[in-house]
Amino acid sequence: MSGHHSWDEYVEEAAHEPFVLDYREDGEIRSITINQPTSIQMMRVAQGLRSADPEAIMIGLCGDAWEQIYDLLAKPGVGMQAMLRLEKDLLAWFDLNDEVEMMGPGGGKRRVK
Repeated sequence: MSGHHSWDEYVEEAAHEPFVLDYREDGEIRSITINQPTSIQMMRVAQGLRSADPEAIMIGLCGDAWEQIYDLLAKPGVGMQAMLRLEKDLLAWFDLNDEVEMMGPGGGKRRVK
């Protein structure tokens, strides 16, 4: 194994397809494309997770699409669960969920994301 690495290799290995969210507005189907979070966006997500700040998490995950997502979340009748489910789906889509070991009351262990 060589000590020589290419930045392009890192970028290529980390690449991920965007998340596309379809929604209906004025009778038309529209889409919001959420690109893979950048390293800087992930710093914001990490800060949001540490401080339990859902807005910081969503801004970090959505990047340039945040304003469009914000507008959807601000619509009357859209409950908090819609944002929490979207957050969960984005974390899963971009493979950002950490694997953890859970222990049941009987002592059994299981690894989950």
